Amino acid sequence: MHKRHLFLSIVSSLLLIAIYPLNASAHELETDGGISAELHVEPYDHPLAGQKTTYRVAFEDEPADFNLENYDTTIAILDQGEVIATQPFTAAEPNESTDTYEFPNAKEYIIRVHGQPKQAGKHPEFTLDFPVQVKAGKATEPISPVWWVGGGLGLLGLIAAAVVIERSSKPKSGASNE
Repeated sequence: MHKRHLFLSIVSSLLLIAIYPLNASAHELETDGGISAELHVEPYDHPLAGQKTTYRVAFEDEPADFNLENYDTTIAILDQGEVIATQPFTAAEPNESTDTYEFPNAKEYIIRVHGQPKQAGKHPEFTLDFPVQVKAGKATEPISPVWWVGGGLGLLGLIAAAVVIERSSKPKSGASNE
């Protein structure tokens, strides 16, 4: 019975490792004044110090009529609460902006997006702060699907081998123990 528990523990652990998400998403949703936006960061959701980072801010609001043309919008990069850079806001679509920045060091920064309505009282003002953890290193591409398939097949092979070993270690039914 002890071998069976060990076997089930190993198989369960392998399955959890296989299905558990390996990367956390860098997509952050922030809300202020009824305006919500999600930050998408490239490369691969992991900005790297000293390398160009592209970030996209996608807006949404409750009545679903948000349009960047109704706002004077600014972007500030903050390091420990101090503004280290400001950038013009590049509206790619009525509710989306795509901009770039090269973070100087590996540490946490804040990307602050501030929107001041062009017509006072018609739209809400908002300030959205997005924490961004910048890492040191070089950009790497995501793991190729070929590696995922190969790893999955290898995992299935290990499970099959464990099943064969488990079955071969059981005494055959009907065999005498004389």
